[in-house]
This record gives sequence, C-alpha cells and structure tokens, in this order.
Amino acid sequence: AMSRKVVALTIGVACVGIGLGVIIGYFSHTQNSPTNPEWVSKVETFFRDVDDDVIGEFLEGIKGNNIRSNLQYFADRPHMATSPRDEELANHIQALWSEQLDSSELKPYKIMHGLLSEDPAKPNVFTVVDENGLEYFTSRQTEIVYDEYMKNPETIVPYFNAFGPPGDVKGKLIYANFAQESDFTALQDMGVDMNGTIALVKYGGGVGRGGKAINAEKFGVIGVLVYSDPANYAVEGEQGYPIDSSLPGTGVQRGSALGDHGDPSTPDYPSTEYAYRVPLEEIKQFPPIPLQPIAYEDAEAMLKDMNGTIALVKYGGGVGRGGKAINAEKFGVIGVLVYSDPANYAVEGEQGYPIDSSLPGTGVQRGSALGDHGDPSTPDYPSTEYAYRVPLEEINYTFKQKINKNPPPTLMFGSWGSEEFGLLGSNEWLEEHWTFASERMVSYINLDIAVFANQSFAAAASPLMSKALYSAAQRVTDPANIANTVKDTWLENFPNADNTQPELRKLSTSSDYAPFYQTMGVTSADLSYRGNAKRDPRYNISPYPTYHTAYDTFDYVERFVDPGFVAHTAVSKVSGVIMILLSDSLVLPFDVQNFANYVKSQVVATETEFGNSLSANGISLEFLKSAGDKFVSSAESFQNYIDATLDRTDPKDINCVNERLLLLERTFIEPKGLPGQPQLRHVSGSPALTSGSSGSFPGLKDAMSAITPSDKKQWELVKQQLALVTYKIETAAQFLTI
Repeated sequence: AMSRKVVALTIGVACVGIGLGVIIGYFSHTQNSPTNPEWVSKVETFFRDVDDDVIGEFLEGIKGNNIRSNLQYFADRPHMATSPRDEELANHIQALWSEQLDSSELKPYKIMHGLLSEDPAKPNVFTVVDENGLEYFTSRQTEIVYDEYMKNPETIVPYFNAFGPPGDVKGKLIYANFAQESDFTALQDMGVDMNGTIALVKYGGGVGRGGKAINAEKFGVIGVLVYSDPANYAVEGEQGYPIDSSLPGTGVQRGSALGDHGDPSTPDYPSTEYAYRVPLEEIKQFPPIPLQPIAYEDAEAMLKDMNGTIALVKYGGGVGRGGKAINAEKFGVIGVLVYSDPANYAVEGEQGYPIDSSLPGTGVQRGSALGDHGDPSTPDYPSTEYAYRVPLEEINYTFKQKINKNPPPTLMFGSWGSEEFGLLGSNEWLEEHWTFASERMVSYINLDIAVFANQSFAAAASPLMSKALYSAAQRVTDPANIANTVKDTWLENFPNADNTQPELRKLSTSSDYAPFYQTMGVTSADLSYRGNAKRDPRYNISPYPTYHTAYDTFDYVERFVDPGFVAHTAVSKVSGVIMILLSDSLVLPFDVQNFANYVKSQVVATETEFGNSLSANGISLEFLKSAGDKFVSSAESFQNYIDATLDRTDPKDINCVNERLLLLERTFIEPKGLPGQPQLRHVSGSPALTSGSSGSFPGLKDAMSAITPSDKKQWELVKQQLALVTYKIETAAQFLTI
C-alpha cells in the first residue's frame, strides 16, 4: 500500500471563538482594567452586545490586493490531497494561524483515498478499434496545455474520478442523457436492450457521479463514460479558455464518486491510528461499475462515426465516475477494459504532522465556526478551492489587527483536507470531536467556491440563519454600486418567492457543511458570489465552466471570474461580519419564526402533493398539521419573549434563550438517518434521495415516490416517516417553550 501523509484538517480560532478544519486554531482575548478585578471585566464582557465600531474597523481592514496576493501564492504549484505541496501549504497556514490566533492545531488522520494509479502502463484512456482489432482512435489523457496561462503543466493529473472500481467489460455503446433512472426507463420503453452495454452520459441532471453508475447498473449497464456537455459548460460562439471563460473541448471535470461523506473504512468513527477499519471488500459506498470522465471533444468524435464498429475502452487505475449522458441512440459494440491498482484504496499513511490535541477548555462555552477545504480537485489547479482560504487568511489577519483591543467572543476557523475525495477531513474531525461540537457549536459557515462570478452575493442556508445573513449583508457596501448594500443587490438578483427578502437556497451535500448540518444539525450556511442568468444570458450555463479541470487557474479567476477581486473582498467582509454577529451578539441572531414558517410550508406541501393518496389509504395528516401549527405558535411566543420580556441583565435568562436557539436545529435530527441515506439525518433540511423538486419532507417524499397501491411494506415506511416528522416538529415546539 502506498504511504502518504494526509492532513485532514487545520483549525484556527480568532478573537471571536471556536475553530475547525485541517488546521484548527482559537483566538480570544480578555482585557482587564488595571483598577478593576478580573470578575468585573468578565461580567461587563458577558453583557456586551455587538459593537458596530468593531464591525466598522473589521470592514476597513479587508483588502482585495491581499486576497489576490494570497491566492496567487496558493495557486503557484499543484497541491492535490496527499501531495508534498499539500503538506507544505498546511504547515504554512498553521504557521500563519499560530501567529494570528490564540491557538492552532494541525490534525492528521489515516484516511482512505481513491487515488489514481501511479503505474504509467495503466493510463486512463479509451481506444476505438475496428472489427479487425485495429485501433483508429485513442482518447486524450489530459487537457491541452497553454504555457502562458498554466503553471507546471507536467504535473497535471490525468482524467480520473476517485474511488472508481476496476473492471474488464465489453458491450454496445448507448446514450443515457443524465443517467437519471427516467433516462434508462425511456431507453427501456424504446426497446433498447441495455444488458452488457456501455453508457455515454453527461454531467448534471441532479445525479451525482456515483449516482449515475448506480442508476446505470440497475438496468444492466456495465460501464459509464461521462463528459461535460458544451451546451452546459460553454457559451455558444465562444472558443473556450484561454480566449474566453467557456470550457474548451479537452477540459474534463474530475471528482469523487464516493457514495457518502467521510472515510468509508471508518464509518461514524474518526480515522485515527487505532481505528477499526472495515475490510475493503465489505465497503458499500463505491460505485458498482467503472465510471470514467472524458473530454467532450472525444465524446463528439465517438458520436460521429461509431455505428457498426467495435471499440476498446481502457480505464486506468482509480477509475472514477462522472455521470454524463446524451440522447437515446444505439451504437456498435464497444469493449471496456478497466485497470485499477488496489493501492488506490489504501489507507493513507504516516501522520507526520504536529498535533496540538487541546480543544477549547472551560473558557470556551460555545462558539461559531468558519471553514472550507484547502485541497484542490484532482487536476491539481487550486483557484476555486483556495477562493475560500484566501479570504479566510485576510479575515484572520484583520481580526487580529483591528479587534484585539475589544473584549472578544470566540471564533473557530477550519481549513479542511481531502474534501475533494469525499469531505474526508471535516467529517473525520467532526466525528472525533462529536460531543463538543454537538453540544457547544453554535453555527458553521462554509466558503467553498467563494466566487463563481462577481455579480451578486448568494447563500444556501438553514432558514434559522436568515437573520444573521441579512444583517451582515446589509452592513457591507456592494462593490459594483456603492449606493447599494450587498443585501440590496442580493435581493435584486435573487429574491425569495414573494420578493420580500433575498433567497436562501437549500443546503445540499456537496461541501464541508454536510456533516455539520445534515448529520449533526449545526445551523449552517454556504456563502458565495454568483451570476444571475435571468439578467445575463451567459450564466445560463454552468456557473463555473472550468470547475475541477486543469483550466481552473489563477489566470482564469483574475481575468474572467473576478477582475480586481472585488467579489472576493465583498464575500470576505460578509463572512467576517456574520461571524462577529454569531459570536458576539448577546442573544444569538437566529430567526425561529422563519424556521417554523418554513417547516409549516413543508407541512402544506405534504398535503398538496400526497394528501389525496394518503387519505385514500386511510392515513391522516391531522397530527402533522397540528404539530406544524404548534411550532409556528411556539416560535412566535418565543420571539415575543425575546423582544419584550427577556431580562438582558440576567445571565440565567440569556443562557436559557441562547441554549434553545443553539440546539433547536438538533431537534430535527434522526440518529438512524433517512431511508437509504443513513448519513443524512435532518428530517426537514436534508435533500431527498429521489430526484426532482418537492417542498415536502425528504424521508416522506422518498417513501411516497416508491409507493404502489399493493406494497404494504412501503406503506408502513410512509406511516413511519410521517410519525417521525410529526414527532420531531412536536419536540421542536415544546423545546421553545419557556
């Protein structure tokens, strides 16, 4: 097995509280007057609310030029997880955070990675051969290099997806659009025999990489080729990078095909040196059939002249799964030979990193966290991944310079490792510190691709987070129009359904917030700047065309994504202000009424979508509707208590309110998980397994989507999910009672 050093997370805590990540640090200060005893200062600090002067000083300290310089440094050389540069940057960040914060921990874990084979004789290519076995087409292994714009091209990682299985298969080529189950059903209805076939599919359609392979295998497909359709990744008439921002024909998206988040060999437990590891053959999270990403120019070549031919498709080690599909047409016979080195799944090796095992002690009662990952995707080019860490470096520096003269709250910063392999670093850290995080962590703010475009701020978040987000965005000037705030532009570009507030999208499972929010129930948000397709047609394609390709470079960011780094500056400011509000407010700035109203909307959607079917089978929604009404009423009473009755000079009253605000989201966590999704445990906020939009509760939606009139077992699952949701809402309503 290969032995690689793996950094799972770094955490830093600043002058406002807790930390997370590949590097974890803490930053808090107390100042005592020379004439007052220490307890006087502590009492004054306890009753201190948010200081607008502190926020103003913080905002003045964020500089776009610093962000640009930091990003240029981080993007200088490749640093895929487990690489020497990855270790070097982790140590660099820890050194910075040790200076800027009160404490910093670089935490190693022994984590399984689905790595690309290092054997040059096993490349990730497919070769088309004729009936006589003569090769007449061989696919590309990497992108075309443009020396002027791309550094260290010799280190570009070949096309692959992590955790792809080995295989040696041959079959007919078919097209399966997005590899949704409905795509394969449509082919089936057309009389296409899919047994033993190879499916050519395209990214998108609400189906992840591994999900495409899972769906394909159900219909007898034995291998999948996936590509980025230029209709979704290139503006019509553009040539592609480096001429413009569209994805060129050789750009290929890499990624992980892992079914769940976290190390699959240590489910529910951290990947420590002493951890028990599930045998490789017993791990169920890998895709069932080989999956290989390919360039769209190669996909086009295959589509032009393959009918009646025989093709040989060779997959290199570490075959991943992308999941792309085109249209429903038949092709000739194709052969697929998949090479995979068992070392691809080896538990990665020596720790070799400094460890400070101390967590927040008795001085840290609770805290909020800001984090993201530091590893780029498999191509080694880092701009999107470091778009977060760069603002975080600036935020840390500014906190230290501008705020340490004030009595501070507690902040945590996290720089997670190995995110691109399946949210590994953040998940393992959370599993190791489960008790602390589940009881004392107020919130988690995530910055992954911090800037897709420089048009408008946007956020995906728990409804409970709305007050803090809106307040922070209102305090930051819009970089494109100084007459507006960031919130004004956000509302203008992305309004909610009734146009009264900016839209808060639902949190999915695609970044490091997933283990915090979907598994633990920590109130979370994911922040970014984006483009509005309704106002600018160029954003009708993928929001970040070069995502996870070798063309995701510093040059790409500077020329096409955010010239002047104005959006990076704005999202840094909003992120920092949110952390101050969450950490320094006397009463946590959570909107319980917005949360309750959202849950009530799910109740209404359940009745609209499934009411008739449930009623016809003797299942009543009366208890669910009653629970929803109770939650709305309880939330209103709770907010009225805060506004009119709460004694803001009584620590007991303040703690009573804040404890309920901190833990309210946890009342919606089901430890057993949702049906078919054991890691997703938020009965209101987790995404459903079934694709398609729905306003209902995810577990109930999935149970109803698979229902047939005579399926008694499935109807029992429906009843169970309905009772579970009702119980969770009732519990939340009671929890808010003071």
